[in-house]
Amino acid sequence: MSETHSGALPGCPTPRRIVSGDMLSCATDQFNLGESTLAKKQRETKPARIPTKRQLAKWEQQKRLQRIALVVGVVFVVFVLSYVGYGYYTDELKPLSQEAIRVNDTVFDMGYYIEMLRTYGKGQDPNQLSEIADIVIGLIQSNELAKQGAQSLGVSIEAEEIDSELKRLGLPNDQVSQDIIGAQLLAGKLMTDYFSLQVPVTGDQVRAQAMFLESEKVAQGVINRLEKGEDFATIATELSLEKETQSRSGDLGWLPKGFTEILVGSKVPEEVAFSLEPGGLSQPVYDAEFIKNIGYWLIEVIEKKPEQGIQAKAMLLGSEEEVELVRAKLDLGEDFTALAKLHSQHQGSKENGGDLGWLKPGMINQVFDKVAFTLEPGKLSEPVRDDMVQTKGGYWLVKVLEKEANRQLEVETRELMMSTIYENWLIGLRETSTVENYIGQEGKAWALSRAFGERR
Repeated sequence: MSETHSGALPGCPTPRRIVSGDMLSCATDQFNLGESTLAKKQRETKPARIPTKRQLAKWEQQKRLQRIALVVGVVFVVFVLSYVGYGYYTDELKPLSQEAIRVNDTVFDMGYYIEMLRTYGKGQDPNQLSEIADIVIGLIQSNELAKQGAQSLGVSIEAEEIDSELKRLGLPNDQVSQDIIGAQLLAGKLMTDYFSLQVPVTGDQVRAQAMFLESEKVAQGVINRLEKGEDFATIATELSLEKETQSRSGDLGWLPKGFTEILVGSKVPEEVAFSLEPGGLSQPVYDAEFIKNIGYWLIEVIEKKPEQGIQAKAMLLGSEEEVELVRAKLDLGEDFTALAKLHSQHQGSKENGGDLGWLKPGMINQVFDKVAFTLEPGKLSEPVRDDMVQTKGGYWLVKVLEKEANRQLEVETRELMMSTIYENWLIGLRETSTVENYIGQEGKAWALSRAFGERR
């Protein structure tokens, strides 16, 4: 009988006999598998090879090269970022932080100026932006002067008031908007709490008409027209050389004392008006200091040269009547130089007896050029009227319509008087303060470019 095996080899079917071809094959495979596993275990427990000194040196060199490459890469990146950052700082940030305006100890930088330009220039004609650039400088200075001056008067605006007004107007709550609204609120508070106390509520007043004329001869001609029944308002609109009386057709309204200097820039009409009775018309009253936008030239060309233009002398006089008197003296042989020193109002040549030197077109103005460059040497021009120049002196005509004692001042009159006092107060602050503008023409051009870009 055959012996039987009580156990089976792993991975083989249970044997039926001890000796069998299938069982032998399976046993052989298992023996080979065990031998392979043993060899693997032996390899795993085999000691690692020790690197040679050359290999160690090579590895250290490779690590050093890797570290150097890493450091160089980091340095390069830092350099690039620094270069870009420096360029951005130099081109973008540094100019914005430069000092632009100083009012005593308060400094405003270019960034602030640009934001103010954007605010005030928004929606404006691009051709007016250069003018706005100057206006904004003045506003920044005046607003800060008012703020500092108001503190000395005990007048201020709380932050809550500014925030409330910004919210009401739907404006952004940034520094520029806060300053603009704060300045407006402060001006109103100064008017109400301080300057209104300096303006009377009632006072003696006259209701008057007035016009300013270039000469006594013209004024007498107006009187003749009025005596013939012509309307004062119509003539004032036609002939007055003062813009307020011309635009108002001569009507100055009710005048309290001290108001005509504010309204028309002269005390003379008020002094005359208070000396007249209702219905009275003044004689021509001379005002030597009043400036009008008109003058008359007498021009004489001495020599002409194609390369140099003309050599000329001239007198600028205040009225056609004065020109006629001076020309009559010249015709009698009096010296041009002496008469120019005595009568001319052209500041550039008066001290030189009217000598203008060599001139080319555009050096005086178009009205002057039109006559001077057509004159032959040695010839004296006819009187040349020029509305592009200013001269002093003229005559007031004043007519009083009504008078009333202790009359209440009109709202518009009081507001104008308060505004004038406020402006004079600011002028006084400016005269006693350190106010500097560091922007210059190039700075304004750069700021406008930054603020508006393509609009310019």
